[in-house]
Amino acid sequence: MKSLKRKQKGPAPGSSYRIDDSNTLCVNCRGCDQFPDSCSQVCISCICEAIASNGTAERIRLVSSKDIEISGGTAELICSLARIRRPLLNTPKGRQCSRCPRSPMAILDATWSDFPDPDFKRACARLYSDSNDGPECIACMQRTYNAISATEKEMDSIRSKAKELCRSKGVSE
Repeated sequence: MKSLKRKQKGPAPGSSYRIDDSNTLCVNCRGCDQFPDSCSQVCISCICEAIASNGTAERIRLVSSKDIEISGGTAELICSLARIRRPLLNTPKGRQCSRCPRSPMAILDATWSDFPDPDFKRACARLYSDSNDGPECIACMQRTYNAISATEKEMDSIRSKAKELCRSKGVSE
């Protein structure tokens, strides 16, 4: 089974992706052990990674024994979600920063582990200053806090758009 906490970058094991000539993001799911389902947490995570690597597209096609195409408002929501999954942060360099439990990537990974309902409050609570912290640590934590706050606002906007989309299609939330 694919894990949301994959360490390597790139496609999920058994999957690959590309954007074709008709501006459709094609996610090849044939080698993946998951059933392609545009509502599953694992598939959404893989689609978001594909969008982050290839850019947004008007349509998303999950290619398997029976292709699934996502378009319109749903594709727009998934693209919006992909844009906020990894806010652009200056990633600190060095061994100490890469091992720090308060590093931007460690905080963001913990935040998104609760997808589709990330816990932004808990993530912000992990950011604290220690008397041994240097000015670069404090600046890094402030940038991480700002990124989490902006992501939380964008996520609220995405939830509102999703509710509106459900209402317009007569689907319960």
